[in-house]
Amino acid sequence: MLKENVSLIKKIKRKRKKLSPIQYVVVGFVLLIAAGTLFLSLPISSRARTFTPISNAAFTATSAACVTGLSVYDTMTHWSLFGKIVILTLIQIGGLGVMSMAVLWALLLKRSLSPRENLIVSRSLGLSGSNDAATRLMKIIVCGTFSFELVGAIVLSFRFIPLFGVREGIFKSVFHSVSAFCNAGFDIMGGYHKGSSLSAFSSDPLVLITVSCLVIIGGVGFIVWADVFTALTVKLKGKNKVSRTGTWLITESASRLSAYSKFVILLTVVLLIFGMCVTLVCEWNGVLADMKLGDKLLNAFFHSVSLRTAGFSSFDNGKASVPVKVMSVFWMFTGGASGSTAGGVKVSTIGIFIYSVFVIMTTGKNKVVIFKRRIKEEMILRTMAIVITGGAIIFAASSLLVFVGDLTPMQALYESVSAYATVGLTLGVTAGLNLFCKVIIMLLMFLGRVGILTVLLSLASKSARSKDFIDYPEAHFMIG
Repeated sequence: MLKENVSLIKKIKRKRKKLSPIQYVVVGFVLLIAAGTLFLSLPISSRARTFTPISNAAFTATSAACVTGLSVYDTMTHWSLFGKIVILTLIQIGGLGVMSMAVLWALLLKRSLSPRENLIVSRSLGLSGSNDAATRLMKIIVCGTFSFELVGAIVLSFRFIPLFGVREGIFKSVFHSVSAFCNAGFDIMGGYHKGSSLSAFSSDPLVLITVSCLVIIGGVGFIVWADVFTALTVKLKGKNKVSRTGTWLITESASRLSAYSKFVILLTVVLLIFGMCVTLVCEWNGVLADMKLGDKLLNAFFHSVSLRTAGFSSFDNGKASVPVKVMSVFWMFTGGASGSTAGGVKVSTIGIFIYSVFVIMTTGKNKVVIFKRRIKEEMILRTMAIVITGGAIIFAASSLLVFVGDLTPMQALYESVSAYATVGLTLGVTAGLNLFCKVIIMLLMFLGRVGILTVLLSLASKSARSKDFIDYPEAHFMIG
């Protein structure tokens, strides 16, 4: 018996060593969701002290771990304090990433990472480097994350403590700060107001602006953080006293932002402003009709921010006009920046995809230059694969939801994009989904958070990867 156990342990270790860095990321999220499902199904997690159906527990765990925000229950009224803490923990781990939390644990134990572990962390952050730069970036990520969340919780507490008391006010402040920074969209305001999400604070600049700032900072991305932080430090201390943190990505002078950071910041500002303007114009006499001018501007901006995969709402999205719903679908699909807590196909991916198509169509050349930096053809092909594959998955899922879930095409498309882009906004149909539709939404949330290419690469066999070493002569095909 002892020999059999030893043999089994050796087999498990050999299997673990055979896992690729990408497979570690996928397996990590699967185990996180499984653990969350187990805890949320227990009676201690519900207010009624009864078992929660596995399907609903799994749906909530997947939504929390994938920082989406879609839920079949009202988070405040169904879950107990223990259940809310489980959800909060899933949001935090899912937002930072499973591997990021593993690195944090290693740093707390003062243990250095092996080259293989550094490679796994790099892949979980979407980076190409395999040196210890990933560990140095992790220190910035962890310190920055908890610092922003702490500041956000302190600011929100000035509003929530007077409303809900010290104990509940502090918990609500922490919960919403973490949920906002991780772009999760979960809220625990149920019962406080008959409206949805943060609609009770549609006239409260303190709450909406604080949440918006947390969402934007979390959605800009960790790489941009490191770049901005390094550039500012260089200007304050001088070049000789600062070393680049993101050496795998940023190759420009340390005193300037990289082309990637400039691109992300520019597109983020454009999308936020344009989304705000569209919401204002289309909803001036719609869902914003009864608001004052200042509140209209505030809620239009908050809606544009929330579409960047945050999932909070200050008004009923189901009552929005068709143009705003269509715009919302495109904004949700775009999402935030790579290496961030946000979802979507990522703003840089969409930016490169659209700009590449524009350059090819107008010049006939495949040379794409952004901020005097050339984009590799391999990267252009990758962006096209991500966008087209994501669109195909959403089309297939929406079609299934229409036929199986008895939803309208707009409801199915909105729900599918919201799940795949891990946004969490809904037109009010999530709670009424049948089991088959819930499974579809859960798969969309998982694929959207982990990344479709990550999942496909993790499933690729060694034989398929070995074919990359074989080269073939070129063939000329007629196109167009």
